[in-house]
Amino acid sequence: MQKPKIKLGIASLVIAGLCSGLFASGGPFESKSDQELIDMAGKVVPNQVPDYQMELYKRMQKMKPEQKKKFYEQLKTSADKNTANMTMEDFEKRRQAIHAAIKARIAKMTRAQFKASGLSAKGCGCHAKCNCDVVGPCTCGKHKHHH
Repeated sequence: MQKPKIKLGIASLVIAGLCSGLFASGGPFESKSDQELIDMAGKVVPNQVPDYQMELYKRMQKMKPEQKKKFYEQLKTSADKNTANMTMEDFEKRRQAIHAAIKARIAKMTRAQFKASGLSAKGCGCHAKCNCDVVGPCTCGKHKHHH
């Protein structure tokens, strides 16, 4: 009769591990170097883009303006390179999946968390002209605001 208790104990450990992973202060990108984050631009799985963007935002907040500009340009160049061979159909699907993932993540945040996250729903209507998984200014030329 001890088997159910063991299974319950293992299940509790698995759930506790998942919960601690979800609520840990650092996301899956916190341990990555700046160069690793740059190299990942355009390759991050859409449902992980919110965590990726929040980590980029957090790091960029600590940078001086010239460092931030250089970092953003490196991210943009890497994202362009990493998506250059994508069909426009695939790129648009990726952009929409990223938008949906960000929107879903924002929906679960408090207003205070949202303000601190650096996320936005990216509702600028750029139609795949922006690097949606890179934090920074809108690159479509229609806007002067940041995403």
